[in-house]
Amino acid sequence: MGIAKTSACVATLIALVFLPALVVAEDNCFGQEVIIGSKHVVLNNDPSVPGFPKIGECTSMATSGSCSYIDQDGDEYTNEWKAVPGAIDQYTWRTTGGTGKWAKVTESGWAKRVMARGGVTVNLWGGECR
Repeated sequence: MGIAKTSACVATLIALVFLPALVVAEDNCFGQEVIIGSKHVVLNNDPSVPGFPKIGECTSMATSGSCSYIDQDGDEYTNEWKAVPGAIDQYTWRTTGGTGKWAKVTESGWAKRVMARGGVTVNLWGGECR
């Protein structure tokens, strides 16, 4: 296994250890986002939820950006994110559109970077998903 893949696996396992401490009681969805270069993979901790994993790319400015994902069924999902003012490595996000199963989805929530090493970043996320 290559160094990038090994790093991603280790980072995901570490994120799973820290996740319970970060999930907010009001969250009805949560998971991890693993970023390697410009590729983002979003995982949901509930395997019964359709549409995960989602794989995509994000465009970023200094404190905000947008992401476009395609899930395992080929449906597309887009969101916007913003850095939380005064907080380090914390973000808010919300859906901005989608196709197929994501067409009428309204979601919003938080994300927190928990690890960045060797070109691999792991964010934990949670929020209200409908």
